[in-house]
Amino acid sequence: MSLNKIRLENAQVLISIDSLNVVNLDFIIERLKQKPDSLKTKWSVMVSNIEMADSRFILKIFENEKFVGPGVDLNNMDLRNWILN
Repeated sequence: MSLNKIRLENAQVLISIDSLNVVNLDFIIERLKQKPDSLKTKWSVMVSNIEMADSRFILKIFENEKFVGPGVDLNNMDLRNWILN
């Protein structure tokens, strides 16, 4: 299947990394690494463009040490109402 464009509006993406350095997306990554079942029909999806509008991206990294300014705490980001294309 080939898709020219996917547009996501009001999407929320949350990525978190716990104190044991486990990412909440690890189960998806591991599933994609598995060998395909030879009995199932094989298919693939190709997307040429992805657009996001009025969306929110959150990254939380749970460390033992707390951020002490000045500067930007890259362990706790919350970006809202952005457009990506």
